[in-house]
Amino acid sequence: MPQTKGGDVAAQSAFRQWSSDATRKRIQATSGLMVFVFSLALAIEFVVDSEEVERAAGTDWLPVQLLACVVCWICMRYMRFRQWHPAIVATPFYSLVSGTGGYYLGSMGGFDGPFFYSSYMIAPLLVFLPFPILIRVGMSVTIVCCFVAAYLIPHPEYLSYPLLHIPITYLVTGNIVAIALGHWGYKLARERFMLAELLSQYNVRLNDEVEQKTDEVTTLLDRMEDIRDSERADLARALHDDLGQLIVGARMEITNLERRFNADNDRDSVQELDFLAEIVEGLNCSSRTIIHGLRERDDNRPVANKLESLMQSVETRFPLTTTLTIGSGTDNLSGPVSEFVYRTCQEALTNIVKHSGASEVSINLSTQTVHESPVITLSLQIKDNGRGFTGQDIATHAIPADEAPQGGLGLKGMRERAFQLGGTLTITSVNTGTKITAHIPLPDKTQ
Repeated sequence: MPQTKGGDVAAQSAFRQWSSDATRKRIQATSGLMVFVFSLALAIEFVVDSEEVERAAGTDWLPVQLLACVVCWICMRYMRFRQWHPAIVATPFYSLVSGTGGYYLGSMGGFDGPFFYSSYMIAPLLVFLPFPILIRVGMSVTIVCCFVAAYLIPHPEYLSYPLLHIPITYLVTGNIVAIALGHWGYKLARERFMLAELLSQYNVRLNDEVEQKTDEVTTLLDRMEDIRDSERADLARALHDDLGQLIVGARMEITNLERRFNADNDRDSVQELDFLAEIVEGLNCSSRTIIHGLRERDDNRPVANKLESLMQSVETRFPLTTTLTIGSGTDNLSGPVSEFVYRTCQEALTNIVKHSGASEVSINLSTQTVHESPVITLSLQIKDNGRGFTGQDIATHAIPADEAPQGGLGLKGMRERAFQLGGTLTITSVNTGTKITAHIPLPDKTQ
C-alpha cells in the first residue's frame, strides 16, 4: 500500500485507537448480554422450586458471575483507558466467570457428562473482538485455563477418564481455530481501516489541490482582467491622442477650404465640405463612444446609472425596446458585484442583439432574503422575447451556463464571474424567449 511514513504512522495510531474503542464497546455489549442471561437463569431458579433446578441453576455461582459481568460492563462503560487495553481489563472478569462456572459444572459430573463441553464455547466468543494476536492468545488461554483448572482441581479423579485425549484435542483445536479466525478478522479490519485512511488522505490532498488550482485560476482571471483593462486604457489613450489629433487637423483643413471656397463664391464645393464636416463630426462622436466604452471600468457611477446609459445606447442603435427595473437595496453596489452586474447585462444585450431577434428586453435588479436566511442575495434577471436557442436540443428547464450553446464563451464568462462571487447563474430558453437568472450573495459592506 503506497503511503508516506508519516501518514502510515498516523494511520496505525488511528487504527489502534479504533481497535481499542471497538473492543471496549463489544465487550460492554457482551457483558450486558451475559447480565441478561444470568439474571434470567436466576429468575427461573426462584420461580421453579426444585432441588435439581436449584443445583443446576446455581444458587451460589450465578450471583458471582452476574456480579462479575455487571462490574465488567461498568468498567467498559465508564472507564477511560489510557495504558491498558480494554481486553486486558476485561480478562480478570471473564476469567472469574469462566472459573466459577467451571468449578460448579465440575461438581455436576466429569468428562463423561455433558457439562465440560460448555468450555468449547468460550474461545469462539472472542472471535469478533478486534485486538492483536498477543492479547487474543493471552485472553483465550487464560479464560480456558481458569475453566479447566476450576473444573479439575477439586476433582482430580476426572483425570483417570479413559478417553481424556478427546476433550483435550477438541479444546486445543477449537482454541487454535478461534484464535486464527479472530486474527484474520483483525487483519481484514486493519486493512480496510488503512485503506479508508489512505483514501481519506488522498481525498484531503485532492481537495487541497483543487482549492489551490481554483485560487490559481482565480488569480489568473484577475490578472487577465487587469491586463485587459490596461490594454483597453492604452488603446483608449492611443485613440484619443492619435485619432483626436487627426480629427482636429481635418476640422482645421475643412475650415480653411471653406474660407477659400467662400472667397471664390464656389457654393457647390462649400456644400460638399459641409457634408465632409458632418462625416468628420460623426467620426468624432463614434471615436468618443468607443473611447468611453474602453474606459467603462473607470466609471464610478452607480450601477443603475451605468445600466441606464447602456440600455439607452442599445435603444438608440437597434430596434429594441428595453425596460429597466431597479429594486431597493441595490444603490450601494460596488466593486466586483457592480462589475458582475454590468458585464453580465452588457454580454446579455450583445447576445440578444446578435442572435435572438428580440424586440423587447427587460432587466430586473433586486435584493432578497432566501428561506429566512440572514444573508441578503442580489437577484439579476434578464429576459427577452426572442426566438431562444432555436435548432438546439434544449428542454424548457434551467440549464447551466457552461452547457448552453450560442455565444458559449460569453455565457461561460458570466458563469465564472458568478462562481467567483459565490453565486449561481442559470439560463432558461424556449422558442418564445430566453431568461438569464443570477443570484449573488452580498458581502456585509453592501447589506
